[in-house]
Amino acid sequence: MDSNGMRRLSVSRVTPSPAPAENVKVKLSFLDAPWVATRPVQQVFQYDRAGGEEEFTAVVKRLRESLAAALALYLPLAGKLAYVEATRDLVVDCSDDPGVAFFEAEAEAAGDEVEAESLLPELDARVLPAPVMSVRATRLIAGGGMALGVSALHAVVDGRAFVLFLDAWFSISCGGSPAMAVNKSLPTPDYARDAVARAYPCGGGDELARHVLSKVAPNLPVAIMTEGCFIKNSRLGRQTIVLDADDIRRLKRRIDALASSSSSTTTNRTSAKPVSTFVALSALTWTSFVHAKGLAAGDDTHLLSSKSTYARASARASPQATSATA
Repeated sequence: MDSNGMRRLSVSRVTPSPAPAENVKVKLSFLDAPWVATRPVQQVFQYDRAGGEEEFTAVVKRLRESLAAALALYLPLAGKLAYVEATRDLVVDCSDDPGVAFFEAEAEAAGDEVEAESLLPELDARVLPAPVMSVRATRLIAGGGMALGVSALHAVVDGRAFVLFLDAWFSISCGGSPAMAVNKSLPTPDYARDAVARAYPCGGGDELARHVLSKVAPNLPVAIMTEGCFIKNSRLGRQTIVLDADDIRRLKRRIDALASSSSSTTTNRTSAKPVSTFVALSALTWTSFVHAKGLAAGDDTHLLSSKSTYARASARASPQATSATA
């Protein structure tokens, strides 16, 4: 029992149902590779429910059964993230007994008295291969409620895909069929990397992924050398900075003035396009970050901006368009 009065009751394994008809291995792309050395994507959901141990047992049974059905739709979440040393590729291997660890626990305190971190399931991916996802259901004795924690590796799933999976799982848990869990708003998952292959023919995308891996995780299969990426959120310093409309207008005027000053020193003067709020705030965040790093004069630094293309996933993008949006 820990400081929250937390006790682990059991740990079991939930496997996809129906089981996959064939062995599945998904090679990850250069878009996935940067996240191999980062914290998992994690969520905790708390539910207020009257009832005791018997109801908790019944709810867990329904969650396990619906999770098995959802994993059959989102098979990579039941696999293991692995490093293939011979080819230097990162893959999700679902060929060897795919499944997800399901932890059951109980806490003496109510939900608002328990640290959120203690409600999350264990998921250690410092050394590959490592499971992609784990789940933890905790009975909150004092409040009569329950908490459901889910962790998934960021190299395999991003925030949007994670939400789509959770929506499908909860839809099945509430009585829907797996067929009903995929529809226009929740399309059937597609693990193919066809767009990447078209944008980078002749294996160029694979080489780019290997290059990225060599930078972010040079000691694979050891993905993370320290526990820094698994540090508790409660030990991290946080500050929220709020910029109102006047702040943003002043920031844009400053950027416009700097752009005008820069263009006046060039021979090909063109009228600068007004910056958007997104560009202005990105510029402020990035310059503040660079100043905080204390880089020496002449040092290189890079700004990366990820963009979601989920809304265009059903359209066949040209290699040029795919390369630009990736």
